[in-house]
Amino acid sequence: MANNSLVIILLVVGTVTTGAANSLFTKYQDNQCVAHCDSKNPVYFDQPVLQTLQMFLGEVLCLLTYALLKLFTRHQVEQPTNARGRQHLSGVKTAILAIPACCDILATTLMNVGLTMIPVSIYQMTRGSIILFVALFSVVFLRSRINRLEWTALFLVVLGVAIVGIAGSSNEPKKELNDLAALVASGGLRKFSLKGLSPLTQLVAGMVLILVAEIFTASQFVVEEFFLSRYTVEPVLIVGYEGAFGALITFIGMCVLHWVFAYGDEPKHGSTSSLNMVLAFKDLFASPAILVSSLFIMLSIAVFNFCGINITHKVSSTSRSTVDTSRTLLVWLVSLALKWEKWSWLQAFGFVVLVCGTLIFNKVVVIHDQFLPSLLKQGVAAQDESTESSPLLRDSGVE
Repeated sequence: MANNSLVIILLVVGTVTTGAANSLFTKYQDNQCVAHCDSKNPVYFDQPVLQTLQMFLGEVLCLLTYALLKLFTRHQVEQPTNARGRQHLSGVKTAILAIPACCDILATTLMNVGLTMIPVSIYQMTRGSIILFVALFSVVFLRSRINRLEWTALFLVVLGVAIVGIAGSSNEPKKELNDLAALVASGGLRKFSLKGLSPLTQLVAGMVLILVAEIFTASQFVVEEFFLSRYTVEPVLIVGYEGAFGALITFIGMCVLHWVFAYGDEPKHGSTSSLNMVLAFKDLFASPAILVSSLFIMLSIAVFNFCGINITHKVSSTSRSTVDTSRTLLVWLVSLALKWEKWSWLQAFGFVVLVCGTLIFNKVVVIHDQFLPSLLKQGVAAQDESTESSPLLRDSGVE
């Protein structure tokens, strides 16, 4: 039991640190100038699809990790046969892992686009909404149970995200909110540029993109938990296969987008530069800072997903999402230290609310019955008396 607790602690630490590193390195890439750096209008690295590809390439590294584990600890990595009636996932059956990979593609691309429009701490705090989506999907699809106190904690998480968004918004509320429609109407998609939006519109659009992305991420987490409960497969293999499927699908998507929107265009920066595959790789290899940060992103995402899928394997997808939210503090502190962002009391308050909700939901902070309203106390008591505790907060039984 003690060894298992130590493993979970190490997995949590690995998830938080490498997850924060991934967010910071990705934002670092977005802050790199790639053209007209000495002018008043410098062009910064803006390749969200390429960043999605490099993430999946990082996940593919987990296949190498699995091969090394199997080579040096063969007896510990061999799959059990028909454990608890579950089927062994191998061969053609691994194609079903393309489902969470597609969810990951959509989520990562949307998040990378959103990250170009908002500060990294607001990006990370907005991602805290994933707890709500994972909880809802787990209740609907996995028949999990959440008591009233836990729903209240989830509400605090959402409230914290909302406060953070308000804190990060512009102090000029009269900014045009219809810039997006105006730009599309005036020039069409090929002339559209997110950089042309007002600061407030960029903030709102960025947060909306990330919230939509979290729906796909929540779907990925729940689907992975479902597969882990139905099949005998090493968690690291799931990450590796998802990375392989994701990298292949993303690369094909890059080729299609390039052919539709940028085919025949010169590889120069403009309104469709983020869809120009030739320009994307040109910017990547022309800047040592971007190239080196890409390597760090791939390494960090490999460790992050390895730790994350093992948390899902040993506990649950909802616990994984709450742990993922905990890296918010680290991202925020580093952003302040690097002077990427300015201190905001309202943003700090929103962060406190978000973290409190996370800690209460995970039962890191336990509220005694005498301090609970009768309505919430009844919800907790009803679940405690049940013979089957919430699968979100206990060991899922997956071996």
